[in-house]
Amino acid sequence: MATWNESLQDEIIEAQTDLMRLASATAEDLIEILDRTDAQIKSILLDLEINGGVTAAQYAEIRRAQQQIAEMRAEAWGQLSIELTDRVNQVAIASQDGVIAAIVTASDGNIRPSVVATSSLISISTSRPFEGRLLADWAAKMQSDDAARFSRAIQLGMVAGQGPAQIAREIYADSGVAGMTRRSIEGTVRTAINHVSSEAQALFVAKNPYIKQEMFSATLDSRTTLICASNDGEVFSAGEGPRPPLHYNCRSRRVPFMSVDYLAGDRPYVEATDSMARQAYIADGKPKGGFQAYRRQYFRDRVGGVPKSTTYSEWLARRSAALQDEVLGPTRAKLFREGGLKIDKFTTDGGRTLTLDELRRKHKRAFERAGL
Repeated sequence: MATWNESLQDEIIEAQTDLMRLASATAEDLIEILDRTDAQIKSILLDLEINGGVTAAQYAEIRRAQQQIAEMRAEAWGQLSIELTDRVNQVAIASQDGVIAAIVTASDGNIRPSVVATSSLISISTSRPFEGRLLADWAAKMQSDDAARFSRAIQLGMVAGQGPAQIAREIYADSGVAGMTRRSIEGTVRTAINHVSSEAQALFVAKNPYIKQEMFSATLDSRTTLICASNDGEVFSAGEGPRPPLHYNCRSRRVPFMSVDYLAGDRPYVEATDSMARQAYIADGKPKGGFQAYRRQYFRDRVGGVPKSTTYSEWLARRSAALQDEVLGPTRAKLFREGGLKIDKFTTDGGRTLTLDELRRKHKRAFERAGL
């Protein structure tokens, strides 16, 4: 049977998967708010009269069109920003609920965690920046970038002698400015949701002192960055070490560990319950000290401190050489496969990816073993 910490890890990682699905759904909903402006924008563009060699009057008309589009999009961005903040605050609350449910489930109801006030959770979005900006600042930046892209696309199309229909097609092509804004929203929403979830968990951990450690858990796929992959499976003291998101679009998280002082010994034994402890207490002839003292020792002996989890390195080692090459690049992948270098050797302690020249200086033997 799984230990409490192993069960907790499964519960939290499953919750993280659900969180990423929620991020994708949220991004789609927010993008839909902007998409409602598309028909009007296309109508404004198609009404323009641009016939190569733009006159002063035509240029003034284009400027008016740009202003109309900017105002229309600004209204949509206002709605989007309000909705984004609301969704993110809901995630902060739900994230704590998820951790509580996971702990209660993993501990078979033996732990009833302390709860962080809702006001503290919803203040995360307004008080704790990610990637250097608060959530509102990210929304403002996306809006500003979007307005600039639309204006520039119209201006460049005019200079290039494109007609209104061609300018509209360029804007709404997959690689056009509208697509760039959609991708920006997707990345920002994913990062923001991971951020508030991570910060909510940090507040929760600080309020529950029996959680003294957390394990870093990266997503096992080819898009995971080297810095996240190198931290995967590492255990840190609560409040210390890297806390996701470590970068824009980060999908990693930290998994709480039950303190061995509070619950368990330092071995990954099977899950313990009150009924199991009572049966053992009776079978041992009801030792002196009473059942409660016996129960505490019983749990200490049967709850593991570190789960048996697959790390990113272990996962990647079982993947094809082609995927390894895609994730790490051909040279680093060869060092990983044949040179004996682990993922964490590809980055500095501060999270910077080492260049190949730096790797060669630090790990000359690995290059020799890999035939590089």
